[in-house]
Amino acid sequence: MRDKFRVIRKAVFTLAVGMAFFLFACQVKTIIERVPEGKKPVLDLYDTAKQYYQAEQYEDALTAFTRILTEYPDHPVVPSVKNGIASTYYRMGDFHNSLAEALEWLEMYPDDPLKGEILVLIGNNYSALGDGSEAFRWWLEAENAAAAGYQLGDQQKDIDDMIIDLINRSPAGQLKEMAEYGSESIYIPNIYQRLAMIYLEENSLDNARDFAMLLVRSSKEQHWVDIGREILDKTYQDIGKGKVGIRGIGVIGCLLPLSGPYALYGQEILNGIQLGMDLFNKSESDQDLELVIRDTKGSVEDAINGVEELVQRENAVAIIGPLASEPATAAVKKAQELGVPIISFTQKEGITSEGDMVFRNFLTPSKEVEAVLNKALIDMGMKRFGIFYPDNAYGRFFMNLFWDRIEEMGGTITAVESYKADDTDFATGIKKMVGLYYPRPESVVRMLEIKKTLEALKEMGYGYYWGYWPWNITDVEEEPRNIFEQEAEVGQWDNAKNMTEQEEDEEPEPIVDFDAVFIPDSHQQVALIAPQFPFYNVFNVPFLGTSLWMSDELLETARGYVQGAIFPSGFFIGHDSEIVVEFVKAYKENFEANPTVLAANGYDTVRLIKDILRSNVIRTGIDFQKAILEHDTFNGVTGEISFDDQGEVEKDPVLLTVYGRRFHLLHSSP
Repeated sequence: MRDKFRVIRKAVFTLAVGMAFFLFACQVKTIIERVPEGKKPVLDLYDTAKQYYQAEQYEDALTAFTRILTEYPDHPVVPSVKNGIASTYYRMGDFHNSLAEALEWLEMYPDDPLKGEILVLIGNNYSALGDGSEAFRWWLEAENAAAAGYQLGDQQKDIDDMIIDLINRSPAGQLKEMAEYGSESIYIPNIYQRLAMIYLEENSLDNARDFAMLLVRSSKEQHWVDIGREILDKTYQDIGKGKVGIRGIGVIGCLLPLSGPYALYGQEILNGIQLGMDLFNKSESDQDLELVIRDTKGSVEDAINGVEELVQRENAVAIIGPLASEPATAAVKKAQELGVPIISFTQKEGITSEGDMVFRNFLTPSKEVEAVLNKALIDMGMKRFGIFYPDNAYGRFFMNLFWDRIEEMGGTITAVESYKADDTDFATGIKKMVGLYYPRPESVVRMLEIKKTLEALKEMGYGYYWGYWPWNITDVEEEPRNIFEQEAEVGQWDNAKNMTEQEEDEEPEPIVDFDAVFIPDSHQQVALIAPQFPFYNVFNVPFLGTSLWMSDELLETARGYVQGAIFPSGFFIGHDSEIVVEFVKAYKENFEANPTVLAANGYDTVRLIKDILRSNVIRTGIDFQKAILEHDTFNGVTGEISFDDQGEVEKDPVLLTVYGRRFHLLHSSP
């Protein structure tokens, strides 16, 4: 009835206008002839229309605007007039006509300065018609237009509040559409928060958790991350899926490379984890604790996807793994983002700096080097060291780490040489280390002559006071005869000198000015390198290594050349502690092989998690994170385990040496 009345009224009004126009046609024609086209009449009429609009006399305003379009269709003021018509319809409550006029305007004048105002008006109409997602879309377009220099009129300052208010009052369906429109906008955290809260209130916990996780990922602002985690905590507290674990939490996630280039290592860790879960002992296994495994395949993408699946689908309270450096880095970043604790096995330095949810239960290179040097410098009194390293990332990293630590501890590096990672002949590097590669300066030759003479005198029964090589060249050249005149006749010195000069010496002797040589490489390469040192007359110099040396193959192929070597390991199968003996026995029974350090770390890690879950009420990731930091030292097969406030494991490596046919346990200095 209202629309019918409006049509009748409009028809009457149009007739009246037509009559008025007819009555005053001559007068108008006269005015037009006197005033240049596009000047005073149309502008006066436009001002009149605006006055009606501002006075809320919308019918009169619409009439005036329409008259301008009829009489001056090509005038430059027409875009403003059509904007006025669309705005007037909106003020009259005729949102359909207003929307139609505004969309037509946008099609006709896409680059007009009034574009921003029209975009806001389109959004206003959709909002009034109850279509929140379309309102959001057009208001977002208006903000983008404003950023490009278009004005938004009176709503320039209000548009942000309008969008936030729209988000807060829209239903879930429209919010999801808004999320599609505004996935890159500043409002996406607001949308995800609203969706998460809607589903939380409806007790739709899966959906609430999904959008809370999207919220955490959507912004780097700590404010939004905290809100997302709070919602996640609430969803975890209310989860009821029928899988009840220890104290209400039933899933431990596991990310390992079970296929691809690192599959062998991933399987070893998994063996240890399965043993630690008591999966092979049905009568005592943790039936209320579930292990969910995802294969990273050694790739970054699969590691990230694995974290998301373990958290979003499986509700994992904690994640174990990954192993390799790049997948581990990606995984811990994602776990930190989602607020789930993760215990990684990577050796990459600084991995725990990614966040407070990131932990590591694996020896770092710095801990390995520190343990070896504590033994060598403090216990054994070594001061001078050589470094023989592969020219690859691993070798260069350990070379720099070892060198820096030596200088900090007051030692000296006297020789450093590298070799290609795939070399099998190491003659060049070894010769350079002991002065056999380049021609020797005269001063060095002279020094070596004096040394040989002194050694000849010693064989003749005369002593000397220099304790080890090298001597200070200046002192040797200035004082040797005076010193030996005290204990031997000058003639004896000359006799000894003549004896050494008469010896056949086709090859010069090596200059061994180091107490030990550090070789940061695999046991396979060490087995090739070690025999070549004595080939160049370098004897009785112990080798120092890294945890890569831990292999029975080293004993089988090169034990005669690595006697007395010192290297660290995270686990020693020959340890006589009761828990190690039991672990080794159980591992052999189930896998018909000896456990490696990887298996031992997997075993300890899952047992530590079980211990934490039994000892604490764990409902959220934050609960677990606090519990692991406060947990008492855990006695594992790899040593006593605890974590510092940076998430790094606090345990010392075992030190091993080669004596006879076996590895033997050493003890490092405190």
